[in-house]
Formats: sequence, structure tokens, C-alpha cells
Amino acid sequence: MNDVKTKQAKVAAHADEVISLDGLEGKTRPQQLAIFKRFLKIENHRIKLAHRAGLDGFQVAGNRSDLLDIVLGKVFDEAFQQFAGEVDAEDGEQFPIALVAVGGYGRGLLNPGSDIDLLFLSKTATTSLSKATNEAVERVLYLLWDIGFEVGHSVRSIRESLSQAKKDFQVFTAMIESRFIAGNRKLFHQLEDAFYRRCVVPLGEDYLQDRLEDRRSQHAKAQTIYLQEPNVKEGQGGLRDYHNSVWLTYVKLRSIDLGTLVKQGLLSDNALQEMEKAYHFLLTVRNHLHYAEKHATDVLTLRLQGVVATAMGYPQPTILRRCESFMRDYYQHTTNLFMRSNEVLDRFKLESRSNAWGMHRLGALTLAWRGREEFDGFYAENNRAYASSPDIFDEDPGRLMRLFRHTQIRGLRMSPELIDLVQASFAMVNKTYRYNRANRETFEAILSSKGSVAWSLRQMHRVGFLGRFMPEFGALTCLVQHEFFHRYTADEHTLKTIEVLDGLVGEDDRSVAIYQDIFHHLEDPFTLYLSLIMHDTGRAANARHHEDASALLAAKVCNRFRVHPSRRSMILFLVDHHLTFYRTATTRNIEDSEVVAEFGRICGSKERLDLLLLFTYVDSRGTSEEGWTGWKESLILQLHRTTRDYLRDSESFARGLSEAKSELREKVEAKMAENYGAEIEAHFFGMPPRYFNFRSSKTVVSHIRLFRKFFESLSREIEDCLDVLQPVFEWQPEPDKGWTELRVASWNQSFLLARVSGALAANGINIIAADLFRRKDDVVLDLFRVCRADYTPVENTSTMAAVEKTFSESIKVKKFSFQPLIKKAVASARAAVHEELHIPTRVVVRNDPNGRHTLIEIQAADRIGLLHDIFSAIAGFRCEVCHARINTERGAAVDTIYIWDASGKPLDDRKQMKDLEETIQTLVT
Repeated sequence: MNDVKTKQAKVAAHADEVISLDGLEGKTRPQQLAIFKRFLKIENHRIKLAHRAGLDGFQVAGNRSDLLDIVLGKVFDEAFQQFAGEVDAEDGEQFPIALVAVGGYGRGLLNPGSDIDLLFLSKTATTSLSKATNEAVERVLYLLWDIGFEVGHSVRSIRESLSQAKKDFQVFTAMIESRFIAGNRKLFHQLEDAFYRRCVVPLGEDYLQDRLEDRRSQHAKAQTIYLQEPNVKEGQGGLRDYHNSVWLTYVKLRSIDLGTLVKQGLLSDNALQEMEKAYHFLLTVRNHLHYAEKHATDVLTLRLQGVVATAMGYPQPTILRRCESFMRDYYQHTTNLFMRSNEVLDRFKLESRSNAWGMHRLGALTLAWRGREEFDGFYAENNRAYASSPDIFDEDPGRLMRLFRHTQIRGLRMSPELIDLVQASFAMVNKTYRYNRANRETFEAILSSKGSVAWSLRQMHRVGFLGRFMPEFGALTCLVQHEFFHRYTADEHTLKTIEVLDGLVGEDDRSVAIYQDIFHHLEDPFTLYLSLIMHDTGRAANARHHEDASALLAAKVCNRFRVHPSRRSMILFLVDHHLTFYRTATTRNIEDSEVVAEFGRICGSKERLDLLLLFTYVDSRGTSEEGWTGWKESLILQLHRTTRDYLRDSESFARGLSEAKSELREKVEAKMAENYGAEIEAHFFGMPPRYFNFRSSKTVVSHIRLFRKFFESLSREIEDCLDVLQPVFEWQPEPDKGWTELRVASWNQSFLLARVSGALAANGINIIAADLFRRKDDVVLDLFRVCRADYTPVENTSTMAAVEKTFSESIKVKKFSFQPLIKKAVASARAAVHEELHIPTRVVVRNDPNGRHTLIEIQAADRIGLLHDIFSAIAGFRCEVCHARINTERGAAVDTIYIWDASGKPLDDRKQMKDLEETIQTLVT
């Protein structure tokens, strides 16, 4: 503290030396500005150096506030020097104005990019201020603006200030932490006293309710503490939660010092220390953000996480590990601050059970009573659980586990006192405790209560019990997931998946009916819930394939819990294959009967297939709400239907595909005129077998007609002696599905895909899926699902015509470049650019195990024109694309492209495969 005062004294002395009234007098405005700017530049640089040297964020922000106080005092003195002769030296009583810091600056902490809010508090109504006073106020403001400060200000009397505070709770909040800077100190003290008597006392409860609603709103936007890119200020457990506790304490106890809560017995000393440590940590992080970006910013993006982690001196050798360690600290601090700020609300009895701050919906067992009930050493009152005595867990350690079953059944939240008691008893949660049969059975009962499991697990996790009872899950606490499509930490993702599962109970939503039906008929929910808890535990081991590590840990837990072999088998299957359904549906050609059969053999039974479908749904929804699209769900449900048919009878499944093709042909012939006979024969003889799987007669009819249009246009081109062959385009918008199907019929020609994808990109259109078929007569049918840059279907006929025109122009020129057109399309569309998202790039070229294709697997930042570049590269290697699965998630392209060589076989030249891989890697980097 003495060092801080010494530094402040040195700054003040420097200011007296450089910025004296005598020194400023007679100087022109530019000269005065130069003096102030030079002083600020030197002192701000000193503060920045101290920040870089590791000075605590609280002190850095305090030093910046102190510096500004000094500058403002000098500016104020210079502007109001005409009143100097009339001023009482002690309180400046004769000044007509008091200069007051309000809002964030009022609490004496100023981050590098933060603006300042000032109140010019006047003795009289602002309408009756003298000309000299108004000019002095303007002089202060203009000087501050010219220096470069962002200043929010108001000029009000005491009466006007109180009137505004009563009308606007934002003004009310700003005045709670108001602070005197210069001028009439007595006037400021009068405001302080009047504000408390006339605003806080009569309106305090209304204000607190307003703050609670604001807090709920902000937390609802953030959804969770454990966002991948959290908001340091407004997010759950952010700086604003600390501020809210201060404001609450002022309204209740007329103090902005949270130490008052400790003195009043409303908060433990340990709890206050956790809040203070979190606050200091967050201020340090915010300082780093502002210095790094050179302006105010509060979102801790993936890019900035690496910058801040390095700047804060995290010692890990790689940026990835530094980020992981830093963010783990971040989440731990915000968790502590979130919990302790909730505790403050609880202590003041402001929090109701209806708003459980992250505990989410209870289950069907929730009771709506508010009376007192005693049970098992506890009692319930106002929907909170309390301990009957401080010795209840020493008397019976099993109560620790039973407590969570009691709160689940009764819909109770634990009181702050009970939470402290639980955490003080963690030493007894040892190996013996985990193997104890009664404890295991109680935990099984918790996991067997459909619809109310997530809420209980959150309570267990929030107080730290779940990770101690299940160390495998505890290792996931605050673990950052570096996969760009994950929005949450590993532990939060797991709890989110369980919330999604719970949410299927009692919902009346036809869109989730298939998942509800599976869950409704599930006789052993424990198996599914335990599988969800364990499915990502392998991530803590940093294993290449975390599902394998997770399965090993799940086996270990099953042994400890003495799980019956049949249940164990299902748990290990779900954990080991929790990604298989999604990967198969979104990266493989699920219209290939061999792919369906392979997946069917993995599942082995309809029960496993159904449970894996349900698991995939909740896991995907718990990963990122935006990532669960109608397109992906349609692929997953198609795979589920066809695999179910396979499992019903694998032999009849294969036979059924053949029979289905015959039935399909009969339906097509019935719908088409007799003069299509030869074309129908050519189509059913020449199209590859996978084309006919799961395709309707209506669709096949439209494709045959499309080929007739192509041949008719071909005849006209030959008659006109044209040198180019124009494909036929057909567009089918699907507004309900969010895409348009583009059908292209053409001769099989080199660079066809590259030109089609280039024409689409040049007009700002994205390809989200592609399926490509070559007939034996060497004509091709290319099916694309496309959408606009805003992910809406292409419905404008002029846009469709523009695509076809661009393609036509491209085939008239031997070396046509789409790049200028693509750049123009990107600029005009102002498509979303994910600059903050550093997506790990991966390109793998390998042969499919079935020996029929070569696969190109790509993960990279998505952009308009990416597929054009990739298809051009493939054509340049004289390869043909036969199938493609195109996926886009949060600005990332996750694509699997199936190719052949010119003879229709997978590539066998290792060097060629390596060269192709390196070429595409260059394109996507």
C-alpha cells in the first residue's frame, strides 16, 4: 500500500511540475494541449510498462483512474480559475460546481480502453447557471475531447440529479459509486446524503428488482459461464456480477465495501477472497484485451485468448496449452464469482427458486410447496435445504450423496450455509466412499429419474461434489475444447447434453417426436445418463481419439459401480461410438448399401441403433445449437431408417434394394409417356446402383426429363455448329429446408465441377452438398444443394440466370478465371467473415477401406469460391469427383470428397496422392 501511495505522490508531483496554473497561463490552446498530452503519454507509458511487468489488474486500473483524477483536477482548476479567489481551501465551497466521477470511473478503476463519465454538479438549476460557469464547463469538456478522451457527461443540480435517478435506474446505478474529483466538496456530500435518503430508501427494493431482471437478461444471453468465447464484463461470472454485489450491498447496508458482508456475517472470509481474486483476475484480463486491441473490447475471442495467455506469462510450450491453462483459470474464477454473487443474493433472500441461476428446469418430481419439512438430518424452508446441525455428515457420510437425491425429489436448492458445510466435508469423499454400495445405489437413483437429472448434476458439479465422486468427470472441469464447433468447456458440454435429454420429457413438439418416443420407451435411463456423463471424459487425456480413452474410463467406472454386464455392454457401445452416427451420416455416402450395412453391423440391434440416434441428437444439440441443422438431421434420420431396415433383415435388405429398383422402374414408366421408353431404359441400365437407393419415382422422372432437355439442346448446338456444349440447369427451391436443389445434366467433361462451382461462387452462392452420378453413356447428373450467403434458398430467377450466364461465358474461353468475379461477389455480398475464428486446417487424402474410392477429407475456414478452387485442383490431377459431402459449421468447411482416377478406380500412386494433398492444403491455408 505504501508503494502505491509513493507512486501516486510521484505522479502528482510530476503533474505539479509540468501542469501548473502558472505554467499554463499565457499559453495558446494548442500549447496547453501539447503539455497535457505529453504528460499523459509519459505516465500512461509507465502504467503500461508496469502492466507488462505483471502488475495486478486492479492496481493498473486504479493507477489509470488516479492519473485521470490528477489531469481532471488540473483541467478543472485551469477552467475555473476565475473563481479561485473566492474558494475556501478546504472544501472549495465557493465553487459553483463539483466535478464528480460516476459510473465505472466513479469506482476508481479505469481500464485502458474505457470511457469516462462525469457529472458537473451545480448549486443551482442548470437553467440559471451563469455564463462564466457554462463557459468553464465547456472549457473542461473541450479540453478533454481535444486531448483524446471519450467523455460522457451531464450538468445537473442536486434536485435534477435526484429526479433523474428516480426516473432512470441507470442513473441511479451510476450515482451509487459516484466519487468527488474537484470543486465544491460540500456540494458533493450533500448529494450523497440526499441520494440515499430520497432515492435509495424509498426506491431501493424496486431498484434491486430491476438489477435482478437485468442480471437475468444478461445471463440468459450468455447461457453459461463456460462459453468458448466469453464476455469478460457481461457474461456469467463476469465483472458485472461483482458490481451487482457491490450495488446490492450499498442498497441494503449503505456500503460499497464487500468486507461489510463479512463483518455482518453474511459472507465468509473465504468467499470474499474468492470474489476479490476473481475480480482482480478479470480486471487483468480486461486490461490485456484493451491494450492488445487498442480500444475497449470485452469478448475473449479464440484469437485473443492466445494473446492474453502469452502476455500473462503462462509457461506452457505451445499456444494451445497456454490457452488451455489460461482459460481453465478464467472459468474457475468466473465460476467462483458467479456462485458467490448468487450467495450474496441468497443471503439477502432476493433469489427465488423460480429463478435458479443456471440450475434450469427441474423435473416432473418438482413440488411447489413453500412450507417447512424435516427429513434425514435436513429441513426445507422456502424451497431451500438446510442442515439441522453442523455434524450431520460426520454422523452419516452417506447423507452427502442422499442430500442430492432429496433436493432432486423435492426440487430444492441448497442454502449457502449448507453449501459451505458440504464443501467442508469433501475429505470423506475418498475411494472407500466411491465404492460404498449405498452411495452407488443413491447415485443410480438420481440418474434413473427421467427429466430431472441435469438439474441435480449441476448442483453436484457447482459445489464440487460430482468431480470428487467421479474423478473421471472431475478432470473435465473447465477443460477448454479446441474444436472450433464446440461452444462450451468439456464439463459444460456434458451437462448441456443431459439438459437436452431432460428437455424431451413433457415437451409437445412434433419436430422431436422420434427422440421423445425412444426416450419414453427407454426402460433403463441410468445407462444412457451414465454414458452421457462419460462420453467425453477421454478429452482430459489429450488422446488423439478421445472416444477410445473415454471408453476405457467408462469401463473403469462400470467396474467401480458394479454395473451388470448387459448394461456395461450398452454403456461402452454408446461411449465408444458416440461420434460414429454423426460421422457416417455427414461424411459417408449413405445411399450406398455397403455403407448402410457397415453401420448396421456396428450397431448390431435396433435397440442400440435407436439409443445411438438419441445420443447423437442430444450430443449434437449440446455441442452447438447452431450446428444442428435441418440438413444434417435429415441425413441422420435417413441413415437411421435405412439401417433399421437392414437390421430387420439384412438379406431382404439387399434383396429389397434390387426389388425396389424394379418397383421404382414400374412407377416411373407409369408416370411417363411411351416415347420415353428408350430413355428410361438408358437411365435404369446406365446409372450407378447407389443412385436408385431411397429415391422416389417423382425424382427419377424429373431427372430423365432433364436429360431429354439436355439432348434436345445438344441437337440445336450441333445444328448451329457451336464449339461448346452447354449443360442444362434446373433449379428447385426448397424454402422449408433452407436450400435450393440445382440439377445439372451434361456430358462428362473435364473441369465441369470446377466451372459450375465457380459460376455459383461468382454470384455469391454457397454449395452445402453435392451428389454426382455418371451414366454408362458418359452423361452426368450433378445434384447440388445450394444457398445464399445468408443461408437462405436461392429463389430469385435473375440470380439463377446469372449463374447460367457466367458458366456459359466460362466455357467460351480456354483459360477463364473466376477469381475477379468471386472477389467482387464477396465484396458486394459482405458475407460473414469469421476473422476471430482460427479454425485448425486439415487435409487428408487416403483410400477408402472398401477399396472403391479415394477420399479427400478437408477441414478449413469456409469462404466463397473454396469449392471452385478444390474442384479445379482435382480436375488438374485428371481425377473425377463421384460424390461429395459438404458441411459448414460456424464458418468452417468440413468436407469429404470421393474421387476416382480417369479409369474409375481409386488412386494407387502414393506420390500423386501426396501431391494432391499438398496442393489442396495450400488452397485452404
